Amino acid sequence: MAVGPWLESARGSRSALIVASNEYQDPGLSELRAPAADADALAAVLSDPEIGGFDVRTLLNEPAHVVNEAVEEFLTDRSPDDLLLLHFSCHGIKDQDGELYFAMTNTRLRLLGATAVAADFVNRRMTHSRSHRIVLFLDCCYAGAFDRGMRARATKVMDLEERFGGRGRAVITASGAVEYAFEGGELTESGDPVPSVFTTAMVRGLSTGEADRDQDGYVDLDELYDYVYDAVREVTPHQNPGKWAFGVQGDLVIARRNTPLTQPAALPPELQQSIDSPLAGVRAGAVGELARLLSGRHQGLALAARQALETLADDDSRTVAASASAVLAGSPNTAPSDATGTAPQTGPTDTAGATSPTRRPPTATTPGHTTPTPRSWRRWWPGTIRGRVIVAASAAAALLVGGVVTWRVLDQAVDAKTIPESFDGKWQGARADGTVFTAPLGKELQKAELAGSTSACYNGTLAVSDATDSRLTMRFAPTPQGAGCNPWTVVFTHLSGGDLRMAVDPDSGGYDESEFEVRMSRQG
Repeated sequence: MAVGPWLESARGSRSALIVASNEYQDPGLSELRAPAADADALAAVLSDPEIGGFDVRTLLNEPAHVVNEAVEEFLTDRSPDDLLLLHFSCHGIKDQDGELYFAMTNTRLRLLGATAVAADFVNRRMTHSRSHRIVLFLDCCYAGAFDRGMRARATKVMDLEERFGGRGRAVITASGAVEYAFEGGELTESGDPVPSVFTTAMVRGLSTGEADRDQDGYVDLDELYDYVYDAVREVTPHQNPGKWAFGVQGDLVIARRNTPLTQPAALPPELQQSIDSPLAGVRAGAVGELARLLSGRHQGLALAARQALETLADDDSRTVAASASAVLAGSPNTAPSDATGTAPQTGPTDTAGATSPTRRPPTATTPGHTTPTPRSWRRWWPGTIRGRVIVAASAAAALLVGGVVTWRVLDQAVDAKTIPESFDGKWQGARADGTVFTAPLGKELQKAELAGSTSACYNGTLAVSDATDSRLTMRFAPTPQGAGCNPWTVVFTHLSGGDLRMAVDPDSGGYDESEFEVRMSRQG
């Protein structure tokens, strides 16, 4: 099958086997509305080369021996990097010994071992497969007497972790133990077939791109599960999809986002600080990182980078504006401009169709020869040696003063050794074990105190190591010296809602202590 350009460099093949049964010969198995529609909808989105890019085979209302053969063939002769997706949509049945079976169209409740697909068989085939990237979806109803329009997705105990445990696989179920799962969210068995709530959510998340929660342009298995879980719970609050993963190798990218991304992702905090810096040199330095994100794989960051570059293209600094404009125009020239803010002079560049920053051609007098324009420095450059010495000395003094001022500004902005105003206040929070930590932080001070309620080793002095408006790094020295108490590295960062996160990294030595974090709120 044809694949989208995004899959041309993918490792291994991508294959899917969809097994669906909704018609049963045994009168004890009620007909299901959803499986046929499930199979069609899921096959369409998985086989789309711009979304799933899977080679899909669908088995609808086939007898058990055909399905058994297809499952074994599907999992045989694979490579470790092959991504295999196996989906069952049917009745699930447990025999008197608690063994789980998947009901096919010829399944007889009295002869499950001969006429149904055993879960143990599927598990053994997965174990013997060389692929380390297998995903099993179970949208299976338990055969029994239940309320109208509902099918239980499991018996009292599914034991899925025990039944399908093994290296290199993930299992996602429509619901957990002793729960019901709706077909189409309706309580009636009449009308046209519609997908189950579980499959509807899965197909919608993949086809619309809504399951791309980190906005990188791709939907991995964790994102798909999180999306389906929330969508199913919104429709049927008592249905809880389950997920188990057993040593899967590599990222399981299920699909590519096939709809335009309209909401940018958040830029890294350090990069955002550089963009917002009052120093033109710092803003100019951010352009290179934005250019890298603009051409990167993460679509959400690429959109955020483009929006930031569009803002910088209107920057007050001509250097910053020229660099940002060059990146947006696709020009490889992102080097800083000269001190006047204009691009360096080069020869004519009139390549048709090319877009590049405006360049000034040299002033020509005769063919093959160029003469530089008169230099303005000749008007003020002294003609005597004494005058030149005076001018040079004055220029050197100005450069020295300017360098000192610049160093002081950069030193205070980038490597401040006092507590920034944004961290000013008395902060308090409790660890999970009930220990209450209190940290009064005073702006423009170099030191502060930290107190913990459960140990003398948690009381001591905090000294600033590094500080910005968004991150404060301090060294903690416990007051009881020589009592086996460990010094710490403590990092305070801002959280949404005005709180702080205090992250503690204890030094080695003394007594063994793990890293921990505390959310702290401003007091008073």
